[in-house]
Amino acid sequence: MTHSPRPLAQVTVGMKSETLDPEDVTHLVGVSPTRSIRKGELSSKRRVPAPWGVWTYEASSDDVEVAANEVLAAIEPVANQLRQAARKHQAFLSVSIYWAPEYSQGGYSLPCSVVKRLSALGERFDFYFA
Repeated sequence: MTHSPRPLAQVTVGMKSETLDPEDVTHLVGVSPTRSIRKGELSSKRRVPAPWGVWTYEASSDDVEVAANEVLAAIEPVANQLRQAARKHQAFLSVSIYWAPEYSQGGYSLPCSVVKRLSALGERFDFYFA
């Protein structure tokens, strides 16, 4: 079992599709992604070409709520443009929360208002735990 010295939270809003052009999404949305890849490119984590284009905006913190609020501050003002870009590229919009609790134990809480705001940004939530 791996022990993390302190909790790590990552909150991400992103989209992917076979026809997604990350540069076009960035142009339409007006926010630079924290990670993007064009279909067919190799990433540092993969040895095979990417099966789809990806555009994501991510924030990390030792607190899920802090990371969520950072994402909301960047993405809420351009949420309509994000949805338009997703429609244009026939992309799937999702919100994800990754949580690696301290010493592999524990949980987190989020105010319902933050969950509601995050929910409005995507079509589904993905949760990942380490």
